[in-house]
Amino acid sequence: MAKEIKTKRRSFESWNAANPVLEKNTIGVISCGRDAGKFKKGDGVTNWRDLPYVERRKPMVITGKVITNRKRKLIAALAKSIAGNIKRLFKRREK
Repeated sequence: MAKEIKTKRRSFESWNAANPVLEKNTIGVISCGRDAGKFKKGDGVTNWRDLPYVERRKPMVITGKVITNRKRKLIAALAKSIAGNIKRLFKRREK
């Protein structure tokens, strides 16, 4: 069953002044200012100020193209498959 994820947007000052408890699976996004785009995920218990920011992973870049996590996993699987095929090829030649 799919989870429902809610998002709420406010300024940094508004989040800190209200210091709400975000419901579980609610994302609180800072909408403007120097911290715009940073966000926290609610657990239904912890106040805003005590929640850690969600760390965003930097995408891998190959020759100027951005590689998403999904593509990264695909590339890793292909590389593993190719390496296995090369090992088998050399084993056949040794015989």
